[in-house]
Amino acid sequence: SPVLFHIDFCCLIFSMLDHEYRASNEEDSVREAKRFLVEVLVEMIRDYPMDEYLLQIDQEREDVRTWLGSILSRVAEELLVDGLVAEAVQSDRILYTPDLIKRPPKKKKKKPIQR
Repeated sequence: SPVLFHIDFCCLIFSMLDHEYRASNEEDSVREAKRFLVEVLVEMIRDYPMDEYLLQIDQEREDVRTWLGSILSRVAEELLVDGLVAEAVQSDRILYTPDLIKRPPKKKKKKPIQR
């Protein structure tokens, strides 16, 4: 399904954006890129709103299942989803793979002092 594919795609891209563009001067660009991806996802869900998506996502991906369930409910009721979009963009759990969520954050290595 295009929706499930896009969810997996977002999980990959979110991780890459966080890893490759850590600089504080790029935070706005990263946030806007994530927002764009989530908004595309929401439009796909509006086009193909099916509760079966929830059955196809692993139990260990509880954050994305809960978020997707909320999106599906709001879309079915024709309610705004702006808050849920912002939640996904700001979250470090919703659109990330389970192995990244469980992994402790990497510590920055200090550069050795050259003498």
